[in-house]
Amino acid sequence: MDPIGRGVPIGSNAAGDGPATPRDHSDLVRNTTSEHLPPGLLISRDDLEFARRESRNTKTDMASVLIAYGMISPQAYCRQMSQNARLPYLRGPTLRRAAAVCEPSSIAQICRTGRIPASWDTTVTRYAAALPSSSRSSNTSAHEVAGITTRQELGDAIRHTFRQRLCEDAALGLARRAPEFSAARRLSGRQSVFALFVALSVILALIAAPHATFWVLTLALTGFFLSVVALRCLVLWPPVDSPLHTKTPQALPDDELPTYSVLVPLFGEANMVPQLLDALCALDY
Repeated sequence: MDPIGRGVPIGSNAAGDGPATPRDHSDLVRNTTSEHLPPGLLISRDDLEFARRESRNTKTDMASVLIAYGMISPQAYCRQMSQNARLPYLRGPTLRRAAAVCEPSSIAQICRTGRIPASWDTTVTRYAAALPSSSRSSNTSAHEVAGITTRQELGDAIRHTFRQRLCEDAALGLARRAPEFSAARRLSGRQSVFALFVALSVILALIAAPHATFWVLTLALTGFFLSVVALRCLVLWPPVDSPLHTKTPQALPDDELPTYSVLVPLFGEANMVPQLLDALCALDY
């Protein structure tokens, strides 16, 4: 167990968390939403109260709050969980062996659920469960859990095993799955035919009536640029008081939010790195 600062074990009177005898946590593996913390972790009273408030405000489990704010480490949390549940704490080599026998098509499901098949028998597949879980719902019962690990170590095992596949999917996955949404090809077949037809029409028009064609092209380009300016002005217009603009968007759980990347180019701007990192860390999805 890693003592984290000066604190008192959860479950003691000093922590203000119930009687001195630790509560029964036999359901910790079954209830992988981490709503209850394992006894034995040393956390100060102030940190515990702060985690409770953040958990209520953000609808996030307390373990995720404590880990996100650096009050406990994921490794210390999982070690304590494994001791209380009497399950092994699985590390890199074991997780990489489990990942090596998984199908590449199951990568997304493993990352989403935080569970990877770790052993098999004739009746049931047993999983290594990554804690704290990012989902409040689970279909994995306690007897199906073979071991406990952190989400970071599970992610490292997946990246180590499927490195080539993940790189190819990041570079070419969208072009393979939905080529119409990818920039791998700038023009589709129909767009290429239409562009060729327009180009031939303009060339023939210039040959037949160059003066009139010039004025038509000038008016067309002027109308296009004016429409762009009008669109930007419309975007800056104050919102209209209508249900479409005033209705609060429906909140989604973290595991249903899409993944996105933020590209931040830097060149010869070392003095801007601290300010940039502070701004990126302040982003609240």
